[in-house]
Amino acid sequence: MSINFFVAGEPLGEPRTRARGMMIGGKARARVYRDTGADVWKQAVARAASAIVPKEPIDGPVEVRLIFVMPRPKSRKRDVWHTAKPDADNLAKAVLDVLTKVGLWVDDSRVAGLTVLKTYTVDGQPTGCDVHVEEIAS
Repeated sequence: MSINFFVAGEPLGEPRTRARGMMIGGKARARVYRDTGADVWKQAVARAASAIVPKEPIDGPVEVRLIFVMPRPKSRKRDVWHTAKPDADNLAKAVLDVLTKVGLWVDDSRVAGLTVLKTYTVDGQPTGCDVHVEEIAS
């Protein structure tokens, strides 16, 4: 089985859980919070993936190729590859976690191979992510 789709939007990485120290009643406490900045991107991934989710989640090994098309800053007119933040691994984690939540596969531990590329837009190409999932014969 081969699954291919495009997610339009500006790709954002999976945010890290953060903690902030504070004094409450004379005692040191930590407040833990989660940055919600990537939620719009993750919702776009969920909408795009929902249209292609199989009736039964994939339960075997898969190879995933993610090609992120990032906005091109004016200072990078000639660059092809995006080498700034967000990091490729954080971008991939956000997409893989959403694909697990929508039921594409049983768990993202089924991903046996992963290729992540980050490139800049070219000639009006939309920003987003090309997602390619291929089942691997056991």
